[in-house]
Amino acid sequence: AAAERLEKLTVPLAVAVEGNEICGRIVRLEANLDAHFRLEEQLGFVAAAVDVAPRLGREADSLVGEHDRLREQIAQIRVGAAGSQWSAGEVRDAFRCFLLDIGRHEDRENRLISDALLDDIGGHG
Repeated sequence: AAAERLEKLTVPLAVAVEGNEICGRIVRLEANLDAHFRLEEQLGFVAAAVDVAPRLGREADSLVGEHDRLREQIAQIRVGAAGSQWSAGEVRDAFRCFLLDIGRHEDRENRLISDALLDDIGGHG
């Protein structure tokens, strides 16, 4: 559900980076992203996966470590969009990079959970 909310906020942003509306959308995305990551961290999805499949520990640590980097990345885009430091094109380019990064991150998390489930039901080793 959180991933769907993030996607609903990111798709319009990727298409239209125009005017003051963009700053409000980025602020909402930033808040939703933070809530999404906090929920993952508090509910312990990644830790539970490692409990089932300890071999995934290094990947899990890497994924959790990316949360702060992704939070910083969207914060920099917000600052760049709010001030006059970045052009609309620069905001758009930075946001496209962010979308690629968050997409890769979520894909890796999904793969980690899937691999742990396979271990749990005896699919590996």
